[in-house]
Amino acid sequence: GTDPELGGAIAEVILEELNHRNAFGVLTTHYTNIKLLADHLTGVTNASMLFDPETLLPKYQLITGQPGSSYTFEVAEKIGLPVNVVNRAKNKVKKDKIKLNTMLSTLHRQKVQLENELRQLKLKQDKAQHAASKFDQLSEKLNSKLERDKSKQEDQRKLAEMGRRFKSLSDEWDQSKDRKAVIKKFVGAMTAEKKKRAADHVPAKVEQRRQQLILKLREEIRIGTEVRLLKSHQTGTVEAIRKDQIHVLFGNIRATVGIENLEVVKKEQATD
Repeated sequence: GTDPELGGAIAEVILEELNHRNAFGVLTTHYTNIKLLADHLTGVTNASMLFDPETLLPKYQLITGQPGSSYTFEVAEKIGLPVNVVNRAKNKVKKDKIKLNTMLSTLHRQKVQLENELRQLKLKQDKAQHAASKFDQLSEKLNSKLERDKSKQEDQRKLAEMGRRFKSLSDEWDQSKDRKAVIKKFVGAMTAEKKKRAADHVPAKVEQRRQQLILKLREEIRIGTEVRLLKSHQTGTVEAIRKDQIHVLFGNIRATVGIENLEVVKKEQATD
């Protein structure tokens, strides 16, 4: 209960002596000189409890490295002390002390604002990660579907070719007198087709055809090229190329597609 200036001086030398003796403890104070000393004294660190600057209610959250503000004038106004009385009190206090108190209040407000912004940023990051994960799943499903469609397309092409050959042989059967020759020709065609199918499904040959297709597409596809998904009418524009993964904008949707699942849209196709 002594004079604050004299008490502050005693408190300052006591803090220096405790620090010199390597004492450990938590000290609370309203003395400004102690707060300033703590910033320059090795082994001593300022800390404060956060307040909500809008409601002036405690947040029960400790921050280190920064002294606290007493919010003296703000609390005085909040509890109903007339503004003119508060202002007169401010005029009686040294300007440096008011500046320090204002600075501390500002730092606390900035701290609260920064925490709110960080929370919002974390929410946005979580949403972005969720969207990216969902996009990867959809992209994977799309690539799987493209592979299946490509395989079906090839089977349909082969069936159509076999149908044309069978019709040709059927016409020969109706017109030819030597039907044994037609049968022999039919058996020969079926045998050749069987061998061709077996050869086509040799892994090395399948991979060779795939690599040839990729090389051809690499020459044709550039950023800005209009492309179409195989077995689809959906067209889009190439935005980026990462090796054999093509980033395509289909309307408002961006997708990453394997290069072998695309075909270049020719000008005449685009006009059609």
